[in-house]
Order: sequence, then C-alpha cells, then structure tokens
Amino acid sequence: MDLRLPHVRAFLVVAEELHFGRAAARLRVGQPLVSRHVRALEDELHAPLLVRTSRHVELTDAGRAAIPHFRALLDLADRLAGAVADAAAGMTGVVTVGFAPSTIDRYMPPLIEAMGERYPRVELRTIQPRIADARSLLLRGELDGMVVRGIGATEGLVATELQREPLFAAIPDAHPLARRDSLDVPDFDGESLVIVHPVGMDPASITERRLREFGLAPSAIRYTTSIPAALAYVAAGVGINPRVPASSTQERAGVTYVPIDGRR
Repeated sequence: MDLRLPHVRAFLVVAEELHFGRAAARLRVGQPLVSRHVRALEDELHAPLLVRTSRHVELTDAGRAAIPHFRALLDLADRLAGAVADAAAGMTGVVTVGFAPSTIDRYMPPLIEAMGERYPRVELRTIQPRIADARSLLLRGELDGMVVRGIGATEGLVATELQREPLFAAIPDAHPLARRDSLDVPDFDGESLVIVHPVGMDPASITERRLREFGLAPSAIRYTTSIPAALAYVAAGVGINPRVPASSTQERAGVTYVPIDGRR
C-alpha cells in the first residue's frame, strides 16, 4: 500500500473543515490539488472517504474510521523526522553524569528538568561514584561528566566552573563561636573539628596537609563521608564542621551556621 503523507494530510484537513476551499486555504495550495490528493488516497484504499455534493462535504463511515489511523500515521512521521534530525545533530543516546554527594540537592534536579525539556530523546543516567574514581571513569568514557566541589588535576579533562557559593561553618548551638556574625579560618585553631572526606581517599593525609597550610592545630578530628552525617555530629556537640557550602546547609536542631569571611 502506497499511502503518501501529502494525501493523508489533505484528507485530514478536509475532514476537519468539511469544505475543499477552506482546506485548500489552510494548506496554502490550490483546491484542485486538494481534490486530487483525496481522490488518490481513496483510490489507494479502494473506498470512498468523503461524500461530495455541490452544497456540502460529508465523511463516509470509512472516512470516519480512517481518521484516527491517519492522525497516528502523521504523528509517527513527525516523530521519525524529529528523531532523525536529533540523531544528526547528536541529540540522542545516553549521557551519564556523576555527582559528588554534596552537589546532589543543588545541581541534580535542575539538570534532570533541563534535559527533559531540551533533549527529550537523550537518556540521562545519574550516579554517585567515589570521588577517588571519578577521574579514571571520565578518562575511560564511563562518565560523561562529574559535578564536584573543587577538582584536582585536570589533564585530559575539561573543567567548567558552574557556580561559586559562600561557605559556612556548622557549629553546635551552645558553642561560643555560634554567637559570632562571621568567622575566619584562624578561629578554628584548637577546636574539635568534624571533617567530611570523600570515600576512597585517605582522610588523614588530605586533612593534615590542609591544616598545615592554614596553620591550624585542632584539638580533635572526627571524619565522616557526608555533610548530613557531619551535621549530626555537630548537633550532638562533637565538634565544628568548618566547610559547608551554602546549598548544603539544612535546618537542624542544635546547629548554627556562621558565614566564613571571603571563602567560596
């Protein structure tokens, strides 16, 4: 069966207008061409789809039965054309994006929404790999992108800054520093700290190096692998979390957030 889309489209417009002249105006073609399209479609189907008189046009039972199928055919053709165009433009397939735990709440929802609106034929997969594994996953092509807070060596990778956020210290409500309007790094010297470190990395070596860089000597250090866990320790009065990005702050009983001067 040779069903041609111009024939199908012409019939559907005539079926809506029940008038060849108005249908021709909508299609921006001459009325004789619309008549030829409909006649060719009827010949191909071996059935009349319209009853034509000098005064009006009516659908036959066959014409009414054909309408939903013709609409589905045009919809399929439109989706086929869109899929081909998207594929030609590289807008189909699968994209895998990793997220560091502290970036999920702020960056995953808008990415999911934007991908659905802009690239509906692209499947977005989101994972939470270990930060220690992210670089190798990216270089092997198992990850297309990774949202992290700060990066190390970027050889072979392209790094794009998405946003800079203010940093806060999470402090137990009863601690004297909780009453300050702002803090600076030296204020943490001698304090008990709760430090978030990525899974798979040696927390002691990383933290000790950074503490030496800032000239800090905490009285104790507690390590956790996520900000929510760190905030639980802070709420229990165990220590101070000195590095909470603004988008990761969350209301929690027993915890006060104080901005850190100049740190983003």
